[in-house]
Amino acid sequence: MKIKKMLLLFAVICLCICVCACGGSDSEEPDAQTDAPAADVTEEQTAEPKTMSWGDWTVEVPADFELKGGDVFDENDTRYFSVKKSSFSYFDFKAEGEDRIMSNYNYNKETYTNEQTDVSGSFGGNDWVGFQYGDGYGGYGFEAYTTVDGEMIRVSSAGFAFDNEIVGEVLGSLKYTPVSAEAPETTEPAGETEPVEEEPTEGAPVYVKIIELKDVYMGIPEGYTEKKDGTPSQYVMDNDETGGRISIWNSSGAIEDEIASIMGSIDYELREETYVGMNWSIAVSDGYYCFGTQLGDNVLVITIDYGGTDEEMESLISAITPKGE
Repeated sequence: MKIKKMLLLFAVICLCICVCACGGSDSEEPDAQTDAPAADVTEEQTAEPKTMSWGDWTVEVPADFELKGGDVFDENDTRYFSVKKSSFSYFDFKAEGEDRIMSNYNYNKETYTNEQTDVSGSFGGNDWVGFQYGDGYGGYGFEAYTTVDGEMIRVSSAGFAFDNEIVGEVLGSLKYTPVSAEAPETTEPAGETEPVEEEPTEGAPVYVKIIELKDVYMGIPEGYTEKKDGTPSQYVMDNDETGGRISIWNSSGAIEDEIASIMGSIDYELREETYVGMNWSIAVSDGYYCFGTQLGDNVLVITIDYGGTDEEMESLISAITPKGE
């Protein structure tokens, strides 16, 4: 009898323990699915490269890159476009014509000599020739050129070694697709009168752009390509026809000293001329010109490195307007 009572008591105790355990679980543990705040979930989207066009060219723009047309001098110039990721990671394309491409390529090859090695490769069926260089910080850049469908083009790249995978993707995607060949013929709307073009004054130079220097405004004549926009301290451009390089800058020295320093030991003719109310000292030596004028406390100096003429010099001077006038 005692054994039966003991067994019954033991069963009751076990039942109580089970009930308490179940009750504790329901009251102390919150439901993680219903009581916890929902986490923000953002789906990862894989950006795809895009094929984009500028002027007569199409190129594949990798994810996280952008296509920028033109250059710093003219955002509408279809000869230039860039595939850019940042100011330190980009591909600058320049379809400037064969003579200018080779001139600028050779100049850059003489300039970027750090860890320089010649490179070449075929991408998209086009054979590229160029050189790679080190940027001095462990990174690389390169210059190269090729001919695509009969059109020559040059690329200046920073942030990439020539054998980088993305280089092959970008250069291999480049295609020449002339807009003029695809554009439909247009007709003049009925009832409209053709505009009458005014004939320019004979001998007057045409200026396509006005730049601001330290003490003057200066017009850039037709037929020039900007090389360095260091305004207001310095401006450099090339004559597209002659290849002559024009440099313009401000100096605090005397005109005679500046000219003597620039001309060095070269034999030159020195003369004084007045153009558009400004007095100029002009040194000439076999197509090389150096001329300057006093502007307040400063001197404006202009040089034509080679291929210069009196007519070119006069057209450049005529494009200058001192500030305040």
